[in-house]
Amino acid sequence: MIVCAPWAAETFSCLANDVDHSDCCLERGLPPLCVELCSGNVTKIDYKYFKCVDYFTDYRSCLMRGYDVLPGPPTAISVTNVKPTFALLHWRPSELHAASISAYHAFFRPIQAGRGCKSDWFMDNIELAYRGVYTDSPPYVLEHLCPETQYEVYVQAVNTYGTSDSSARVLFRTPSLQQEKRLEDNTYNITKCCENVNISPGCMPLCDYNARMTHVRALASICAGEMSSLLRCGVGGRNHRPCCRRRGVPTSCLSVCSGSFTSDRATPALCMPYIGNIMMCLEEGVGVLPGPVTDLHATKVTNGSVTLVWQPPKENVTVGAYQIQYQSVDKHSASKTINVTNTAVTLTNLTAGKLYNIFVISLNEEGKSLPSSVLTINATDGAHSEGVVVGVPSAPHSLVLDSKTATSLTIVWQPPELAHPTDSFTYKLHFRALGSPDEADIYNTTVTGATARRLEDLTPNTQYVLYVTAMNKFGDSRPSETLLAWTDPAYPAFVETPTVHPINLIVEGGTMTVLCIAMGSPPPTVSLYISGVLIHQDVTRHMVTVVHNVTRDMTEISCYADNGYGTPMQTSRTITISRRPQVTAQATVQVVAGRSVTLECTVDAWPVPSLVWWRDPDGRVPVIHGGNYAINKIDDFKGEGTYLMQLTIRSFNQSEGDSYYCHASNAFGTFTQTIKLEMAKPLNIQIEVSECCRVSNVSDTCMDACSFDELDFDRVMNREECIPDFGKLMKCAAGKRQSLFLTAWLLLVSYLNCQIVGVA
Repeated sequence: MIVCAPWAAETFSCLANDVDHSDCCLERGLPPLCVELCSGNVTKIDYKYFKCVDYFTDYRSCLMRGYDVLPGPPTAISVTNVKPTFALLHWRPSELHAASISAYHAFFRPIQAGRGCKSDWFMDNIELAYRGVYTDSPPYVLEHLCPETQYEVYVQAVNTYGTSDSSARVLFRTPSLQQEKRLEDNTYNITKCCENVNISPGCMPLCDYNARMTHVRALASICAGEMSSLLRCGVGGRNHRPCCRRRGVPTSCLSVCSGSFTSDRATPALCMPYIGNIMMCLEEGVGVLPGPVTDLHATKVTNGSVTLVWQPPKENVTVGAYQIQYQSVDKHSASKTINVTNTAVTLTNLTAGKLYNIFVISLNEEGKSLPSSVLTINATDGAHSEGVVVGVPSAPHSLVLDSKTATSLTIVWQPPELAHPTDSFTYKLHFRALGSPDEADIYNTTVTGATARRLEDLTPNTQYVLYVTAMNKFGDSRPSETLLAWTDPAYPAFVETPTVHPINLIVEGGTMTVLCIAMGSPPPTVSLYISGVLIHQDVTRHMVTVVHNVTRDMTEISCYADNGYGTPMQTSRTITISRRPQVTAQATVQVVAGRSVTLECTVDAWPVPSLVWWRDPDGRVPVIHGGNYAINKIDDFKGEGTYLMQLTIRSFNQSEGDSYYCHASNAFGTFTQTIKLEMAKPLNIQIEVSECCRVSNVSDTCMDACSFDELDFDRVMNREECIPDFGKLMKCAAGKRQSLFLTAWLLLVSYLNCQIVGVA
């Protein structure tokens, strides 16, 4: 600065650009000596101006402000969600050069520091300057605050040229820890409400007014069964309709703002675009609207009067008055209201002998609550001998027949509209068949915690009358409207021929899908059998079964259906499994030299395999039909896809080899089976035939046919006198070989028959 002092006048005049920036510099706290630099009228620079170096940043910002390149100061400064140790700071960018803003600089300091804060903000009783924090965009969480302390805060916008002017200052005070705890205890807690009504863990993210819209959309369908409880907790027993109406929520969705859906099932989907507006109303409302009253009950009932008592809302919201609404249940009288400031009232001028529905809501200048329970009272002395009459939820409503069969009805309904948010309900469904005068007042009942129930084991083609009541810890509600519903007529089960996919190529070891389609009322029990084995069973009309690891014996597919009426029905189809060949044969065959022998192999394969006999599989030496070999093949030997390979060796000798191979191959693989031949020794049985003939009393005439070790049939074949001895001769010839004896005897009988025919 001293080096450039001779050019001070020109320098600061150029920087000022013929504009006096003194006002800006004064606003930013520059000392009077340094303000002279902001005017541009500087004639001399000396050492006393060195202290202005500390203010050059603000000086520069004032120059940039004069050049009209700085953004305007942020607007709409506010502080919300003030807690003992943090608060949420909000602002809006200025319209001036808003696109150039790259960051914001927020400054805050305590005005009156609490005891625990002095050591952080004061040093030797000297107040520290503002603390500054940078952020890209609003809002910003001011952290590490001190409880029970008043703060001042302001914000500046920053761009590449500098910082804007300061925004308006805002003062706020943090509460004490004890005060915060009292507020939390007396503030409506939606999460606690959801826990009290047993919302499932998967739907708990919806129990938050700041839930992400992506979570709301993703869980809306999953949590549809718990939506009524979620809505009651979200509304908190308050009537948010006026706020929703102001925020543009359509009339069809206003019921959501009071804790219920209409009977139109499309309403949740139609209201989803407005869920953000609805959630803002719910969050704001639970902080300013009065909560519902609790423990409504009647302490005294006389002819024409009822004395009511209730407890005020638990939340820390001011209640200006209570409104009692009552009406005769005959629905021909108008509803009447009275307002009181106390938590008790006596209703007079009631008609003795009539039933009245009575409920109470709380009011303040912001709005009103919803009824939490309904009292149904007969305004007659002695009509309620049990003493105190307590309020119960209103009746369930909008009963709908969701589905039906010959033996079942599925009923759906809406929960009570008048109930406390934390009420947990069970429902009692009452039903009976019409047409039985003797039992007109006797109803069957079933209890459920859901707003739907399926009634089983009903009578086909019968009309039923049904209604529902809600129950909580205080008692049962009045009955809902009555619903009449017919069960379907019963007719026997019918099942179509099973459909198998893939249609043309089912491969062994692969996967196939079987579809069984059945009809009947009630729905039949459908069973899938594969080759006589039960694979899958279900009560349905369309049963799809995926069968993995298909085996070659899965050829018979059957669908069986039975619903208990008429004759059960079964349909079947045969399929062919594509498979590699599988060859079975006797591993070892004994053969006598010079005799014939037939080798056999059974083949199981599909599609049709190529079959060949080999002498040497390694050298692929085939056995050729002709000469000493005869080859035969029998198709469909034991059904489709089975084959019998036969190889006959007419006269076996050692040169034929000791092993033969039957080989089969198709598109899915090959198989070779080995058959070993073992040379069998000829039988050498020593039989004394002549001795046998003598013992058997063969006649002397025929004894010349007997020799020591054999029988000469030629000598007795043409002798009629030896016919009586043929049996004895055969026995001696066969000895212990009974099968040969029988064979010889049959041949002999055949020969004799031919001789007799010839003689004739």
